[in-house]
Amino acid sequence: MQFSKQPYRISPRRIVGFVVAIAILAILLSSVLELYQKHKAIRAHIENLKEDKGILEEKYTTIHDLNTRIETQEGKEYILRDKYRLVRPGEGLIVVTTLQQKEQSAEKQPVLKRFWNTLLKGLGLGS
Repeated sequence: MQFSKQPYRISPRRIVGFVVAIAILAILLSSVLELYQKHKAIRAHIENLKEDKGILEEKYTTIHDLNTRIETQEGKEYILRDKYRLVRPGEGLIVVTTLQQKEQSAEKQPVLKRFWNTLLKGLGLGS
């Protein structure tokens, strides 16, 4: 078998076919990459939904436990006492404050201070 010395000529038909094949391959590759990205995003969304489901289940159990506690007589009493400030007959309400009194009573003030306070109040300048 002998080789010819003439260069092999590629027909325009083959060139067009090759270009079309490359274009189809590029389109297929881009669509596969797009599908992979969507698949990855969906998997991440599913993981987020699973985490949210766990959080919501915890909230549900907490609320369910609170509702069962409220349905008891002690729970109803607690809600009424807390919300409406109700007390039983014979009970008293004690209010504890952490604020200090601004003015000392008149008996505890020094004599000179009482004198000036009385004088200023008499003149309408004191409080």
